[in-house]
Parts: sequence; C-alpha cells; structure tokens
Amino acid sequence: MKREIQLFPDIKLVSGAVPDIADENILEISYCMKGVCEYRINSGYYYLIPENSIILRHDTKSECHTSYSPNYCGVSILIDSCRKSADFADILDMSAVIKSIHCTEQCLLTSAKKIQKLFSDIYNECINPKTSMLRIKTLEMLMLLSEQKTVSREQQELILKVGDFICRNISDHYTMTELK
Repeated sequence: MKREIQLFPDIKLVSGAVPDIADENILEISYCMKGVCEYRINSGYYYLIPENSIILRHDTKSECHTSYSPNYCGVSILIDSCRKSADFADILDMSAVIKSIHCTEQCLLTSAKKIQKLFSDIYNECINPKTSMLRIKTLEMLMLLSEQKTVSREQQELILKVGDFICRNISDHYTMTELK
C-alpha cells in the first residue's frame, strides 16, 4: 500500500516505495519493515533491510536511484531542508534536528527497539491516517533520531577502505589490530 501524506509544509510521509527524488534539498529518512530496498548512489550501493533505517541527503553531487523488492514494506520521512516551517518551532528546533541527523550524505542504522516501534506505529497509522497523530509520532521520531549516535564521514570512509581491502585480499587473514 503506497500512501503519501503532507504532514507539514516541509515534511512528507510516504508508506511504501518512494519515487526517485530529483529535488536537491530533500533529507530522506527511510525504515524497512519487510523486503529490501536498494539505493544506488553514484557508484556505490546501499541495501536497506528489515529493522534498519537509512538517512540520506539528496543533493546535486549525488545521483540516487532506488529499487524495491516486490514484498517491500516500509515508511519514509521526506524533509525539505531549505524550508523553514514555523509550524512546530516552539516544540522542536528543526534546523538543529536536521543538522544532527545528516552529518553525512548517507548513513545506515540498525534501529533501536524504540525507533522500530515508532516507525511501525507510523506505518500502521498510515492505513487510516489521522494527520494529527502522524504529526506527533513523526516529530517524536525526529527527536529520537537526532539523539542517535551516527558514524562520522571519516569513520564511514575507513570502513569502506577496510572492506575494499578485505575483498581484494580475500584469501589472507588479518586481525582487527592489523586492519586499523
């Protein structure tokens, strides 16, 4: 079931597959409940699997295409990071939230149980949507995600380099100390 709900002028909620995003100002936060979503970003691939989230920024430097398994079930929050909606400014400092959750262009996360439950609640609420409830749950999700610890860009690059090295030297064995 695909459904798009405009929660605020700068926040849209999508259940199911998200169409390719051409706008360069969008911050995407997606959660997979079932199936697989493949993100092809430039020459790299990221796979969103159940109980995982991805945070990615759509910009002019990156070309992003997504494809979904036939059984994909998930929910996405799309934020226009250039708009400065004042709809909930007294509740949540959106610019601070955006800054804290998008320290890199893309970040895969294994979601904590509380985040999994909240995304599940949001998805289930999309079936017979009550906009006010979805707004509250989405704001709560943004607050939770802004408190998550993410991997820095340098750490991500190091992880990719180590992974490439291991793949090129598959027959060799290394200790963690040697890989540092």
